[in-house]
Amino acid sequence: VIALMTIAFLCAVAGFWATAKAADKGTPKAQPSAFGDMQPTKTHAGCGVGAGLGWIDANLDVPGPVTVSSVGSRVHGRALCDWQYQAFIIGLFVDYDWQFGDLKTIGVKNEATVGGRLGVAVSQSAFIYGHGSWMRADGSFGHVDGLGYGLGTELRLPGGAPFSLDFRLTRKVYDNVLGSGLDVDATEAKATLVYKLNFFK
Repeated sequence: VIALMTIAFLCAVAGFWATAKAADKGTPKAQPSAFGDMQPTKTHAGCGVGAGLGWIDANLDVPGPVTVSSVGSRVHGRALCDWQYQAFIIGLFVDYDWQFGDLKTIGVKNEATVGGRLGVAVSQSAFIYGHGSWMRADGSFGHVDGLGYGLGTELRLPGGAPFSLDFRLTRKVYDNVLGSGLDVDATEAKATLVYKLNFFK
């Protein structure tokens, strides 16, 4: 599963790169930064909100050769702010997810996430980033806390409107779930439509 998701992520990055290069054609070329042709102005900065869909595969690590696995889909809302210095982007985000599918059946209801990301612009229209986060999942069992990390990419949509598409992969780890001594790890993929206004020009 992780290998397939990684391949999907790399294909998405390649597609975003090609789209961004096509979208950048015909626009005035910016002065080069320390990273050559990377855009040095604040084209990716701003604060905004987003909404999207996700999928998660969670595994309970029990003693022995057996792993208990469950999957589910989710919808989420997001609030975020990004700052940019030359080719570098640093941001903060808050996500809130509502769970569906098998995970909801076994008691998982929603999850709140607070995190940050550090990225680099590959064009005026796209950047790639790494991210880290703290999560709290709530359900019929109470709540459990965890940590997450992963990769993502954000592409500004053509047309001049302040919309972008964000695709993110996250590896999540919940240690000592509910004091049981057992750990849960999960792999999550999210696609988010973001509306972001640049207040930092």
